[in-house]
Amino acid sequence: MERQKNKSINLFWKKFKQDTLAVIGLGIIILFCLIALLGPCIRPDSSPNANLQNLSIAQLPPLSNIDVTFCSTDGVFHTESKTFILGTDRLGRDILSRLMAGTYISLLVGWIAVCMSLIIGLTLGVIAGYYRGWIDHVLSWIINVFWSIPGLLVVMAFILAFGTGFWKVFIAVGLTMWVEVARVARGQVLSIREKEYIEAARSIGASDFSIMYRHILPNIMPPIIVISAANFASAILIESGLSFLGLGTQIPAPSWGNMIRENYSMITTSQAYLAIAPGLLIMITVLSLMYIGNGLRHALDVKSS
Repeated sequence: MERQKNKSINLFWKKFKQDTLAVIGLGIIILFCLIALLGPCIRPDSSPNANLQNLSIAQLPPLSNIDVTFCSTDGVFHTESKTFILGTDRLGRDILSRLMAGTYISLLVGWIAVCMSLIIGLTLGVIAGYYRGWIDHVLSWIINVFWSIPGLLVVMAFILAFGTGFWKVFIAVGLTMWVEVARVARGQVLSIREKEYIEAARSIGASDFSIMYRHILPNIMPPIIVISAANFASAILIESGLSFLGLGTQIPAPSWGNMIRENYSMITTSQAYLAIAPGLLIMITVLSLMYIGNGLRHALDVKSS
């Protein structure tokens, strides 16, 4: 059993490595995860939310090296030579530090959305597909109702009802991602529940929960994993869009969407990079996740083995 498992993992990784773009995307996401986890340890501005303001150095161009005077915790003023790789914004905040801090928010909303979609979607989908009958009809009706409502509309309604806030936005985004997971899980379970190994598990007295958890769930995960990668990217786009509209992560948290909102008026000036930089990071992150999803779909495709 262990040998077969190792063989499957090796085959999966071999097929995944054949997709160069997927490997590059995985490397980028791992790099962004490290930046988000290490946080203040590697940012030039280690203050909370990278929100250290100094109007005397506002709107510095990239690669500016100047002497900055600051007050330490003991009340003593110090002068230090600092290089601002991407310059500063209109409040004198380090752009690179805020972009790095925004990585944490974007990846966190993606992880929360994926976890919520898996918990809710798999639970409802597996139960509906396994028991069928009136349970399937009721759960399918609920799934179809949510499927018919645009996800962004659900998020905005949730925010208008409960207000904006760091975790409220994350929960609102997560509540829109479970429907597709539930539909796919239900369809997969309907085709698997009549297999011979499921009948064998029933014949030896295995409980419904044991059958669903040990025999059905592992066999429906490949397409669910691919959908989760797409949901991760969608969650980042939705959060960035809400932040741009002022309904998402609130100031001073350095969301990429917030940074675009603060600086989009400079897009026609010499400081257009203030809005372009967070937009590029959103694009790179979403493309990386989509390429990872394509790589997973190829690697998990049994027909191509």
